[in-house]
Amino acid sequence: MIFNIIRNREVQTVIFLPVVFLAFWFKTFSTGSIYAFTGTGMPVYELLTNWDFLRNFQWVRTVLSILILLFIFVQLYRINYNYIIFEDKSFAPSFLYLILFSVYQGNQDLNPALLASIPFIHVIFCLFASVRKNYAVSNFFEAAFALSLASLIYFPILYLFPLFIIALIVLRPVIWREWLIWIVGIITPYLLLFSIEYIIFGSISTLSKKLLAALPSQIIINLQIYDWFDAVFLGCFVLIFIVGIFLTVLHSQTKVHIRGFFKVFIWILFISYLIFLTRLHQDVQFWSILSIPACFIVTKMLYSYRKMLVQEAVFSFIILLGILNIYF
Repeated sequence: MIFNIIRNREVQTVIFLPVVFLAFWFKTFSTGSIYAFTGTGMPVYELLTNWDFLRNFQWVRTVLSILILLFIFVQLYRINYNYIIFEDKSFAPSFLYLILFSVYQGNQDLNPALLASIPFIHVIFCLFASVRKNYAVSNFFEAAFALSLASLIYFPILYLFPLFIIALIVLRPVIWREWLIWIVGIITPYLLLFSIEYIIFGSISTLSKKLLAALPSQIIINLQIYDWFDAVFLGCFVLIFIVGIFLTVLHSQTKVHIRGFFKVFIWILFISYLIFLTRLHQDVQFWSILSIPACFIVTKMLYSYRKMLVQEAVFSFIILLGILNIYF
């Protein structure tokens, strides 16, 4: 049984990784990515990707994307292992992230959201680590700094800033310094970048134009951009997420701080899904960010089913949905 394999914490479980990539990435391997890679965008993304060999060689971008995904795979396992999100400390959330990330072929390239996922995972590490401290001012500054840095790669991720208010309410007692320091952390990378540009070029016009271009011209949920299969596909995942949230909040027998972690995941998922539906940049990249909290919530849902047959059926249904979305 597939889910029984990936919920194992043995190192041999990673042998299943090539199967996941082959199942979900075969179309990209054979025909190329459908993502319109340009290497332009926010300043840090340009700095990292504005190279001729990345523009000219699709296979290089594909290999780098897979390597980044493997790094994220390990980091998600570290979150599960360090904070004991699930007592068996398995690879299940990491595998579910790879599956959820890959269900849109448009994500299968060196896109900004994939790169921004790396500092965003560090945000989660910092917030969860704050639970173990009496004073977590440095944690919230570091987390906010990392989110701001991620926004210099993929700007829409900055819309997740309410996460800090939620984390302060859910995970921490009221300490006024912590409520202020995250604002400083958000502002600092932009101040540094503006200062560097002014020192070198004598103006801040280039960065200002990029930031203005990154802002959406309108924020509306336009359902007409989805066809009937998109509606069914997204509707099924909404149902899966709702069930996972219900089981997490109302039927959780876990420790208090673990329930706090899941509340943070739920809010990240809610905000991310709202941003994804608005298609602020008319793409599916935010699904990359959305998949991070979703992999833990869906894993929680699957673990809640006591019968292995039900676990395997739901997990197989998720895989089937993803494959149908790519190939049909």
